[in-house]
Amino acid sequence: MLKLFRKNRFDLIEKNKIGNYLKYAIGEIILVVIGILIAISIDNYNEELQKQEVVRLYLEDFVDDLSEDRETMKSAVEVHNFRYHSLQYILMQLGEDIYDPTTDEVLMPVYSPSEIWTEEIPLEYNKEFIGLALLWSHRSVSQNLNTSTIDELKSTGVFSYIDNHELKNAINGYYDYWSHRLGERNQIKFHDQIAEWEASLGEDGLLTNMFFKLDDPLMAIKDHQKRIYLIKLLIREAAWIIAVGNGVIDYADGLIDYIENNSLKISEE
Repeated sequence: MLKLFRKNRFDLIEKNKIGNYLKYAIGEIILVVIGILIAISIDNYNEELQKQEVVRLYLEDFVDDLSEDRETMKSAVEVHNFRYHSLQYILMQLGEDIYDPTTDEVLMPVYSPSEIWTEEIPLEYNKEFIGLALLWSHRSVSQNLNTSTIDELKSTGVFSYIDNHELKNAINGYYDYWSHRLGERNQIKFHDQIAEWEASLGEDGLLTNMFFKLDDPLMAIKDHQKRIYLIKLLIREAAWIIAVGNGVIDYADGLIDYIENNSLKISEE
């Protein structure tokens, strides 16, 4: 093609047809520019396809992280559901008023049997259940999210490739929801409450696994106002974690559904 253009230019020059030559040269330049623009467009298109594929792969990993978060929160909700109801049971056995979570704008958790206690909450005095309740009074499980994919998305700049602003806002909102309610600051506060509870028991040389051996484990708490107060704090903490844990599960479900129903696309329709 280039040889043909070159031959035509030479023919026009030799025939002294300068005007036609200039028109021909301009036309040739235009064709070259169009070719370059087409090549650039193809390169840009291919680059965009590559970006979409990279983000699609990251979103697949992100969905896996969300599924892991769901299991983490389900475990946390199960443990704290037992802590909440078993410690409320202890207050009732002591003749104390139970803690009402609705005063903290948290719904009353519904009891569900678990691996910790497979039966319903006892209606009468049950030493085994009391011992188990106090054993788990200081226990917890991880409430942290798996942030490996979102951290890598942002550190590599791939997060900026996502053109779907609704999805980006939802992802940021998910981590903000958890951080403001169960993040490091709140977990430190919960840890401090448990430490204060254990320190109070330690004043009498008690560990939470010792209550099974006592003739009446409630005697270590009865008429001890500080320990009763600390139990109420632990109940409030459990109610909060249950509420937030269920919120994280719902949020994760919504994100998974949105991503999968949009075929892991990054561009808005």
